[in-house]
Amino acid sequence: MPLPSTEFSFPRTEARSGVTAVAGRGRESARDRDQPAASGDGICFLRSSGARWQSLAGRGQDHNSGADWSLVWKESDVAAKNVHDDWITGRFGPDWAENPLALTVAQQDANLAYGTDLGRTMRTDDGGATWVAQYSHKVSGGEWTSAGLDVTNSYGIHFDPFDLKRQFITYTDIGLFRSEDGGASWVSSTDGVPRDWRNTTYWIVFDPKVRGRMWSVNSWTHDLPRPKMWRHNSVLTYKGGVCRSDDGARRGRNRTRG
Repeated sequence: MPLPSTEFSFPRTEARSGVTAVAGRGRESARDRDQPAASGDGICFLRSSGARWQSLAGRGQDHNSGADWSLVWKESDVAAKNVHDDWITGRFGPDWAENPLALTVAQQDANLAYGTDLGRTMRTDDGGATWVAQYSHKVSGGEWTSAGLDVTNSYGIHFDPFDLKRQFITYTDIGLFRSEDGGASWVSSTDGVPRDWRNTTYWIVFDPKVRGRMWSVNSWTHDLPRPKMWRHNSVLTYKGGVCRSDDGARRGRNRTRG
């Protein structure tokens, strides 16, 4: 689930003789050489067979085995100019995907690296100077098609009874998506859904007699009814409800608070 806007930045290290770059939560093991490893507070650097860990402030670019770092990706609620995302930043904002979870640098080319977060796979070919999204491709009409790197859950695919080329997918984390061309391309279809309901669209139904009329069930709380969602929070804190659209979910909707 997306969190409120916080500033974050992406790490980069030079891949050279015995140095491997990683980033994310947890801690990676490293033996018999200087290696960076991820921790809950950023990146630490292992020196000499694990004798001690030296904490490094922030995340960024290393030129001298982790002694000094400079940032190559930094953004909060404003997209970085050197980051060229696909649809996630434009739809949900640059803070939606949160901090990077993993980073790998090609052994044969120190300038080639991939990074992943809660929604995207990003690639750099110039050592972190620019980053380009790899998870989706824009088509001529402005919609998107997947590159097959989506990591989320769908509850169903739904066909408009008046137009079988108009299809919908109900998703965790990214809400409702719509296709007007039989599934060849897709676009986010949650305009009009209150912002604090927009994480998950659990289901939709169509009015069998009125073209374009449909209802959606939406919530900020994802993954219901999995037991993990009931363990720590009262259902009284959950936000969500039912929305109605009369134009096939293209624009704003009426809503009923749940």
